[in-house]
Amino acid sequence: MPAECCTLTNQLEATVFEDGYKQLSYHASKYGEFLKFLLDNPSFVGQILAAADQNNVASVGDVIKTLIHSVYANCILQEDEISMLYVLKSLLELQLSPCENPRRMLSRGSCAFSMAFKQLFDMVFSSKLFLTAALHDPVMRLLMEDEWFYDIDPGKALVRFPPSERLRRFGEPGTEQYKDKLAKYRITIVDKLVLMANRFITSIKNNMHCFPPGLGWLVSQVLFHFLY
Repeated sequence: MPAECCTLTNQLEATVFEDGYKQLSYHASKYGEFLKFLLDNPSFVGQILAAADQNNVASVGDVIKTLIHSVYANCILQEDEISMLYVLKSLLELQLSPCENPRRMLSRGSCAFSMAFKQLFDMVFSSKLFLTAALHDPVMRLLMEDEWFYDIDPGKALVRFPPSERLRRFGEPGTEQYKDKLAKYRITIVDKLVLMANRFITSIKNNMHCFPPGLGWLVSQVLFHFLY
């Protein structure tokens, strides 16, 4: 949201940054070594997050955000993104592979893998580029068709119309004319939904060259673990 972005920008501009050594003194180098160790050992980071998740540590999500913003520098550089991908691979092996129903675990969105995945691909530029290229046109065309209610259940569709509009569109309830127009309306809505779904599918296919390579690699790891 624009208002939220402005608020965050103002907060950032008002923030006063201070060199770490002024607060940490001679411990600053130790902190640097520790952060470097985390950066160089993504599997270890994955083990820590999985263990914290298994022990129901409430702040796992905040820890993941802190790691991505600090250790992996928001994954702006490719090497940082690659390191974070290996963290996800470690979480995949530790959390999803042993799980009897990984689909349910992912659908909840509360496991460390899900939270780390969301944090990473919410900020990686290649994912934003792909979503913009693939979805901009079909989404805009959907928004332009604001005079239709896309409910295939006739009962739900009718509730959305004011009584006068229902009467104008379909006639008196209970008549043959009413049933016929309602059936035709449903067919029209279904045809439009099919058309719009095909627009989305076609646009996604046509922009697969923009698909984030990191996400493609991660998908291949998921397939490898569950199919072989």
